[in-house]
Amino acid sequence: MTYLYQKLSDSEIQDFLREPRHGVLGTVNAFDKKPQLNTVWWLYEAGRIWLSFFPWSNKLHNIQQDPHVCLCIPTPYPQADKQVILYGVIDRINRQGEPGYDEALDYRMTQQYSATEEIAQAVHAADLKDGPWIQLSFAPDSIIGDDYDSIGPPSLTKGTDDERISDKNG
Repeated sequence: MTYLYQKLSDSEIQDFLREPRHGVLGTVNAFDKKPQLNTVWWLYEAGRIWLSFFPWSNKLHNIQQDPHVCLCIPTPYPQADKQVILYGVIDRINRQGEPGYDEALDYRMTQQYSATEEIAQAVHAADLKDGPWIQLSFAPDSIIGDDYDSIGPPSLTKGTDDERISDKNG
């Protein structure tokens, strides 16, 4: 299928993922097999997406049944001109207080979504009291980046849906 917008380049995707934006995590509901979407905070470091949530969440239960996930990260309204979608398989689940859990990573995620350092410290302190937390991570096996701001007439089309998908291996 031919599309009328441009894909984001690999460097544009990397730049996009450095900005704090809410993401929408897609999992498969463990009970009825329907898609489940949840707004999440996320952190992108060293080619991995990191998520953190409570151990009693439906998201975690779904992932334990089927670790395939999708994270859609759009630019917020009213701009809403770009999005990056990452597909992968959760391959790390670390529980707070156990080896592998990185409290500093949770703090960096909180900082990313906090207006000031003071707010980040207060939110992080409250989160520690509300815990325990679970950290989850995946290395995306495919990434799609779309730039809808570049919509134009068919003569300006840039490729097909299949060409928009770039996998981490090239």
